[in-house]
Amino acid sequence: MGAGRVYWGQIVVVLCAFLLSAVAATQWVADALGYQPQLGPPDAILMGFRLYAPWKFLLWWYHYDAYARDIFQTGGLICLSGVALAVLTAFAFSLWRSREAKNANTYGTARWANARDIKRLQLTSGDGVVLGAWQGDILRHDGDEHVLVVAPTNTGKSVGVSLPTGLVWRHSYIALDLKGELKSVAVTAMAAVSWRYPADLILASNPAPPAAPLAPPSPAFSPEQLNLRYRIDGDKPDWRPLAAFDDGRQVFIEMPASMKTLEAPPLFIVGDEGPELSNYRVVGNYYVVDRLFAKAELKLGSGRGQKKVQIHRQTPIAGGARG
Repeated sequence: MGAGRVYWGQIVVVLCAFLLSAVAATQWVADALGYQPQLGPPDAILMGFRLYAPWKFLLWWYHYDAYARDIFQTGGLICLSGVALAVLTAFAFSLWRSREAKNANTYGTARWANARDIKRLQLTSGDGVVLGAWQGDILRHDGDEHVLVVAPTNTGKSVGVSLPTGLVWRHSYIALDLKGELKSVAVTAMAAVSWRYPADLILASNPAPPAAPLAPPSPAFSPEQLNLRYRIDGDKPDWRPLAAFDDGRQVFIEMPASMKTLEAPPLFIVGDEGPELSNYRVVGNYYVVDRLFAKAELKLGSGRGQKKVQIHRQTPIAGGARG
């Protein structure tokens, strides 16, 4: 409620409540006394009803209280009830006005976005910078505004914003890693993303003699320890996984060989609170997830054009393992 602000509507309602109670008390007393001549002529006659000014009740009470005390006491209670109603009305208005404090902008208007804001800004139906996830959808912003992500070190800024943006970005992408935390190793970086440093450029300008080509890397696992009970459902895009299995500690998702020339979908682990973007490594044609899960999703695109593939584990996860 603003300081020094006069709420005329509230004042009018309170005065009307008090006035109506005075009118009711005056008319009730006049009727109870049989509209005797001593009350004086009515101030108005409306449809056969004799009407008196509200303040005449106080004059009658002063002059004739001794002759009809019970009637005037009842009229006084009617008038006091109006006063009580006026006070309650004022109190109710004060409570209603106090709700303004919930939307106060004394210290600024910044707030967390809600579902209406997300729909208005079309954050789930476009391209651009990855902002996060909301109810299973990827939030992306493709406007002219800058996106500022502020958080302490090792809280997921790279995993949650930089790397997912690099996976889906269709244009030039420059990342300045001032702390040198991002790795420039192709086999451990996420698909289609690499990091260049000045030292790498210097080495590239003086290449060593070419070595014999190496076979594509592949994850190491023991076939006899594998759990192959996984089911793959959903859409059938070109990047649909061929198989999924685990060795009791890690989950291996085999992707088609054509993934080298396709846009790679991010992996989401589906838990009790919905899908969450997961950390994983790309080794050859495999996504390697360093945890077990009951259900995961690969999603690419947004809106009606989004493609989604679900990966279901068909056996329960043993106690102590993360799911």
